[in-house]
Amino acid sequence: MLSDINLDPASVTILPLSYYLSSPSLGQFTRNGYVDGWLRIGVGASPESQGSSLTLPHLVEQQKRAVSEVMHTFTSDGLVMPEYKSSSSSSPKKGLYTTVYEYTFAFARNEGQKNLRM
Repeated sequence: MLSDINLDPASVTILPLSYYLSSPSLGQFTRNGYVDGWLRIGVGASPESQGSSLTLPHLVEQQKRAVSEVMHTFTSDGLVMPEYKSSSSSSPKKGLYTTVYEYTFAFARNEGQKNLRM
């Protein structure tokens, strides 16, 4: 997956992408999180594709474009995109950078590892 869209697994790009794809830990994705996450950031659900299937090259181009937009939002601490299936109209209070920063603590923790309070 990452090689198809020219992403290095060690790059910072993986963090906001993993957040949107609801990855429980590095390199792991659930089917629902993966599908809903890509839809959330605009991949696979375009008006011209309604009723027709997307080709793999078109899907990969959508993914590349979406990752670029996510990184732009991440670096500027722009707004987090709402959940794909969310009916809530409330806007998020935190920016994407701040949200991903908080998400990364649980994401990067080894299984079974405990955190100490400071």
